[in-house]
Amino acid sequence: MASGVAGDRNAVPKAERLWPEGIIPYVMDAGLSSTVRLEMVMRAMWRYGNKTCIRFVPRTTETNYVRIFPGQGSLLDVPDMKINNDQLFDEVVLAKEYLQSNWEQWKQEETTRNVIISSEEKWLRLFGHFKENHIVALNLIKIVKYAFCLPGTSAPV
Repeated sequence: MASGVAGDRNAVPKAERLWPEGIIPYVMDAGLSSTVRLEMVMRAMWRYGNKTCIRFVPRTTETNYVRIFPGQGSLLDVPDMKINNDQLFDEVVLAKEYLQSNWEQWKQEETTRNVIISSEEKWLRLFGHFKENHIVALNLIKIVKYAFCLPGTSAPV
């Protein structure tokens, strides 16, 4: 939870905006009647729960809950986070090129120094490269910050 302690890098600065105990009640909209859609949503919630401190539970009487419904929106529609999908695609392509060109060097560095370069360090190197080369990657940065600082965590960015 957001503690307000110096160094806390939670993506949600206001504790009242966090889901209590990281539990998110949900309701499935009737428009998700397709078995395939339901299975995809359930699988996504299960994966998210396995990789984060967030847990989805069917709504009972909770006032605050998430309604999952079919629509034309992006999978990246996160409250207060506007993502331009076209720009994001270009940013991902540039990130992929950078990562491919540096992957072997990082593996060699890990072997030579007998250390493991953390994923956090790899992200920092990627965004450092973007900054040094004046590559704008605002959409990718938003997603990475969101992914590593999920509500209820204090993961560093």
